[in-house]
Amino acid sequence: MSPTLEPDEVEKALRRIPLAQAPDGLWDDIRAELRRPEKKRQPALLRRRVRSPVLAAAAVLVALFGGTYVGVLVRYDAPSRWRVQPLAGAPTVAGASLMQPGNLGRGEWLVTDSLSRAQLAVGRIGTVRVGPNSRLRLDPGRRTEHRLTLERGSLDAVINAPPRLFFVETPSALATDLGCAYTREVDSAGTSRIHVTAGWVELKQGTRV
Repeated sequence: MSPTLEPDEVEKALRRIPLAQAPDGLWDDIRAELRRPEKKRQPALLRRRVRSPVLAAAAVLVALFGGTYVGVLVRYDAPSRWRVQPLAGAPTVAGASLMQPGNLGRGEWLVTDSLSRAQLAVGRIGTVRVGPNSRLRLDPGRRTEHRLTLERGSLDAVINAPPRLFFVETPSALATDLGCAYTREVDSAGTSRIHVTAGWVELKQGTRV
């Protein structure tokens, strides 16, 4: 006798795919088919034919949305090194002057003086312009999390992506992008300000220990 999938197992497998928005009726059909009592006199082939349309639909959903999910991961994957373009003066990356385009690695600091500015490519989701007298670090995060720490200075961020992919930490708060453009400033005392020019930003205070 072939193994029978439990309804909860099928549903859990599909719901683990974040982008799968299957209608609630599909879960009802799957449960109904899988819980249908076995008829002893019904040929096994016929039983498989009865069950196959619903399970086939579930398999198609897994393949369709699973492939889409992989594509999304590739599209919004956070690189370990971000491209840096000097805009003025000579910004430094990891203590070395940057006179031409380079890269900022995780854990490294981008520093500008009073005469220098720079622009960061935030993976494939946007850009960040770093103002004068700034100190900025690229932080590690989950696969699609693009994270920065702004210790002092200012930045202008323009992000075109789904919510909660871009984060900027300051000494006083964490800013989570919800699809927007904004300016973030941190003064010498560690006090931060934010000016949102488009969209929304979620602020969480006291994220540092």
